[in-house]
Amino acid sequence: MREIEILAPAKVNLFLEAKFKRDDGYWEVETILQTIDVCDRIILKKAPHFQFECNRKELETKDNLVVQAFKIMQEKFKMKEGIKIILEKKIPVGAGLGGGSSDAAATIKGINLLYGMEIEKKVLEEIASSLGSDVNFFLYGGTCLGKGRGERITPLSSLPSWEIFLIFFPFPVYTRQIYSKLKVPSVIHSSQPLIKAIEEKDREKVKKNLFNRLTGIVENIYPDIRRIRRNLEQRKIKSIVSGSGPTVYGILNHPDEKEVLLHLMKEEKGQVIFSQFLSFSDKGGANGSN
Repeated sequence: MREIEILAPAKVNLFLEAKFKRDDGYWEVETILQTIDVCDRIILKKAPHFQFECNRKELETKDNLVVQAFKIMQEKFKMKEGIKIILEKKIPVGAGLGGGSSDAAATIKGINLLYGMEIEKKVLEEIASSLGSDVNFFLYGGTCLGKGRGERITPLSSLPSWEIFLIFFPFPVYTRQIYSKLKVPSVIHSSQPLIKAIEEKDREKVKKNLFNRLTGIVENIYPDIRRIRRNLEQRKIKSIVSGSGPTVYGILNHPDEKEVLLHLMKEEKGQVIFSQFLSFSDKGGANGSN
């Protein structure tokens, strides 16, 4: 095999609770993550030396998680082979959708497959966790519970391919800034009601139990997000922020809601697109070609 292609899906947080600040500076979180069918595409080719290309030239830096993932794999496994990695970016940057983390996980999986390294899953998880809190999740995909920094992953029952809306804003939100304003909650939300709703595949119960502790902080910093969520609420459309924002999303109930959303966003600064949940089996892993 000389070349391999992998789709790197985005994610939304169905649930995110921050319990306390740990000694290492991170927050102890409990989160439920869900892959969606908005995807970056990564092509990996055998090459005499390392090359990295991206359709967004500003992302062609040594700090890109794709580059960092390759360097870790190279050092850990004493790789002498080179590789050319082409990243076709479609997931918005700094949108709380995990695009960089997904790209890193796809790179790890792609290198493993391209060179037939047969690395144990536990080792891949250790590499992923060293790159970021969400990277390990993308080795799994589908619907998962994350604990610790978010890197301790437990797969959950897969949700159907429910359609969702995503509202994007023309500005990035920086995770560190949002978490710096977080205080220990007086009452900790439990993920168990949502996990039960997921097991039952009950759309209304899942919608009812969507939760993100960071939503209030994001709204305080970015009033546009608060205003749009209130406008949606008045139209009986539930929404929450994904991750640390700024993307606002919700599960659609009726086709009519699409027209409502499109009309609303004509008056607002954001952009709306429609997507759907993506289960592990839907992703299909990678397609290779000689």
